Amino acid sequence: MGKTMQRLIKQGLMAFLLMVITIVGVNAVMSHATVSAQAAVKSKTYKTVPKSLQGTWYHYDKGHGLYKITVRKSSLSYGYKKQYTMHNLLVIKYYAKHKTSFYNISSKSNIGPGINLFSYTMKINGKKRHVLAEPSQGAGIRLFVYTSFKTSHVYTAPASLQKHLA
Repeated sequence: MGKTMQRLIKQGLMAFLLMVITIVGVNAVMSHATVSAQAAVKSKTYKTVPKSLQGTWYHYDKGHGLYKITVRKSSLSYGYKKQYTMHNLLVIKYYAKHKTSFYNISSKSNIGPGINLFSYTMKINGKKRHVLAEPSQGAGIRLFVYTSFKTSHVYTAPASLQKHLA
């Protein structure tokens, strides 16, 4: 066997070994990415609304006026002047590591969108207050803040908080 033949065998073995390493590496990365994506956002379903969300919450909008949300153990009412009510609620908490968890509240019987809310502590008039915030649907839009007192001022949470949602 000549040197040329030995060199060709070495090159063939190296190419085969490189191909095997590449295939194994790609499969490992793909399976890790799938496991990471599945573990990224978790959810928990509740039979009733958590106490931290219950109560009457207000948001003022310059265009429409005072918006009111009333959250009870098993019902939700919301609206400006005409109240819409949902009963037989489905409450799902979404959370992820290092993210702010939020709740999706919707009706089991009615087909339609629910409401997404998360609990937040915000400084209002020099006092730290427990408020509810509603995640916005678009980028750069500030979060609506619902306070436990009637207000005629528009309160919004910082848009930077949006990135901390699950």
